[in-house]
Amino acid sequence: YLAIMGLSIYSLIGLFGGLQQQRFAANVDRRMPVRFLAFVLAVPLLLVPVWGMGIYQGIRTQQAGAADLVFVLDLTILLPAMTIAAVQIWKRSALGYQISGPLLVKAAISGLLLTAGSLMQIVKGFSVGPDVAMYLFLLVAGAAGLLFYLKHLHEPTVSSEVQPAAPLAGSQPN
Repeated sequence: YLAIMGLSIYSLIGLFGGLQQQRFAANVDRRMPVRFLAFVLAVPLLLVPVWGMGIYQGIRTQQAGAADLVFVLDLTILLPAMTIAAVQIWKRSALGYQISGPLLVKAAISGLLLTAGSLMQIVKGFSVGPDVAMYLFLLVAGAAGLLFYLKHLHEPTVSSEVQPAAPLAGSQPN
């Protein structure tokens, strides 16, 4: 989980450093289902009350839970980023188009890993909580959202790319 989180953050930093937002937005199909994508990005907010109860129980009993590190990272970094992405893609802003892709990748991969982990627990005879339904939803909706997102990205048009330089006078064409 920590590796995925770290790679996601560094991917976002790299993406922001190398892309021009308006140029990127110009290559997004206007039919991109932004409402659906915003919904997929905002769904993890439903986990906040569940995680809040887990944090409260840990504080009350003075016992650190197994998932406390996940709570810290998700509540301080991931959920705010996904909320910003959801709002921005809903508005069809260039920033929303730019940051939603990596976060949808993160959602789909997290859904896959969490669902697979829960299934492994079931196979080994352990009980799993109701979170497995959210993990499965995150897998399906995250993968569908990522596919829709990628389907509506297009190659840059010639007018938005840097034009090749004119041949030098007297040079032979290849």
